[in-house]
Amino acid sequence: MRRNRGTAAWVLPGVLLLLAACSRPSEIRTSTALPIVAEPSVTGTPFQPVVVPGTTASSVPTTATPVLSSPTLETDAIWIEFDPGAASATVTGHVGQLDVLRYVLHALAGQTMDVAISTPRSDVLLNVIGADGTPLKRYVDGKSRWRGVVPASQDYYLEAVSIGPATRLQLRVTLSRPAATAVPEAARIDFAADITSATVTGHVAGYGSDLYVLRAMESQTIDAVLATIPPDVLLEIWGADGTVLKPYIDGETTWWGILPTTQDYYLKVVSFGSEADYTLTITLPAPSPGTRSQVVVPALPAWSPCSVGTALPLSHLSAASRGAA
Repeated sequence: MRRNRGTAAWVLPGVLLLLAACSRPSEIRTSTALPIVAEPSVTGTPFQPVVVPGTTASSVPTTATPVLSSPTLETDAIWIEFDPGAASATVTGHVGQLDVLRYVLHALAGQTMDVAISTPRSDVLLNVIGADGTPLKRYVDGKSRWRGVVPASQDYYLEAVSIGPATRLQLRVTLSRPAATAVPEAARIDFAADITSATVTGHVAGYGSDLYVLRAMESQTIDAVLATIPPDVLLEIWGADGTVLKPYIDGETTWWGILPTTQDYYLKVVSFGSEADYTLTITLPAPSPGTRSQVVVPALPAWSPCSVGTALPLSHLSAASRGAA
């Protein structure tokens, strides 16, 4: 009996000590407590689209906005065609839901451009971007029309940006003639008496340009040939009134055509990288009597020309129209 009493005397203090340790929370070490924040529910307030004036909420899908890429990477832009001597052109097309339809044209520094897009629901907006990446108008302003002066002679991309379902559209663009003061200095080409051809030689720096000017009469035919080795040295021709006869963007170094009016004509040798020697030969015979009334304007080809007032190369003229010239 004395033995059992000794065992109880040893066990009881141990049990009490264990219970005391478990009941004291201050002995338990934990990390600094963090507040518990409820995770946001994915079924909360639905997305509310921004409705552009002229549209309805139902016509604007609650999905992602159109994705626009750099125009320098685009190869699907549609060239806008201007009739010879025309200052405006109208094109029609179809743009998909939340898609972008791209057009491109060439304009000279100082020209005033007026672009307007028309659609049944007024849910196609306008972007205007230069080939050098300069944005002239962004579609996020909610407008489908822009008017302004272009800052440089280059290609300009007109992007029809859909913020609604697929739709048809009409785009009209007008280009004013650049001011005469915008014409840079140029080396004048003079023809000797009774000579109808002149040749100049030069050297163009990489990414540079050389400019020439000559006087020609209405209805004269002009044949310009730029001879150079690098393929990235091209030729551009325009009149003092701003009419572009041959844009450099067509990739050609020759041009033949009938001049529309008596004035100065500018010929520009443009390098897109290479430094090169070149020879520029101009043949300018006198107009035949009554040529103006006999000129046959050739039909435009199925493909779109490359710029404002683009004249057709010799290969696209019929034998009859060549004979008339």
